[in-house]
Amino acid sequence: MQRRKGVHVSLWRVLAGCLSPFGELSLTRLYEKDLTGPMAAFAGKVNVTIGQATGSDIERVAELGATLGSLTASALRAQFSDRIRRGARCFVAKIDNQVVHYNWVIFDRMESWPSTQVLREREAYCTDAYTVDAWRGRAIHTEVLYRMLLFLQEAGYRRAYTIVAAKNEASWKTHHRLQWQLSGIAFCFKPRNRSKMLVWTMAWGPRERNQALVRDSAGVGAN
Repeated sequence: MQRRKGVHVSLWRVLAGCLSPFGELSLTRLYEKDLTGPMAAFAGKVNVTIGQATGSDIERVAELGATLGSLTASALRAQFSDRIRRGARCFVAKIDNQVVHYNWVIFDRMESWPSTQVLREREAYCTDAYTVDAWRGRAIHTEVLYRMLLFLQEAGYRRAYTIVAAKNEASWKTHHRLQWQLSGIAFCFKPRNRSKMLVWTMAWGPRERNQALVRDSAGVGAN
């Protein structure tokens, strides 16, 4: 199975490389997790303290997120404040009282697929997981995500969703360890020197949910 995944990643990289003179091709995977059944416990390879982020933790999460380069710490603080106002929760893992990983769970909407989708009652969306470079490879992400899913299950949620970029093989492994199911894919192509992307999606799984995803996203331009 792992070898097959590696071949798929390699083929995808070749295809993206061939199209790179004409624009940027990306592939996003939609995963879902049924929370109505039992979940096997999972522990990472290093001892961490896991809990919901405090105010000072959110400041650190914004600083760490800014190192990824897409948004400044100030912009991320504003985004996170909006999420918290809407009821979202941020989970962090700490070592020696320092944040080494964070992950968000949102309850009102999926922020990209590739366009925003409103969540239904008892659905949640996990997003923006990040592990500090020095602590990668120790399954911290997997343990935090397990604890998030357990929190959702105990709170009465029935289904969780997340989105994983095709090139993020480490995140694939995390979700397969916890038995998430692949339920859709989205191809996005942004032609060079154009501001809009061409989007095509295919989804399967819960019929009503994924019919809505396809209807709202397939074949449309997105800024």
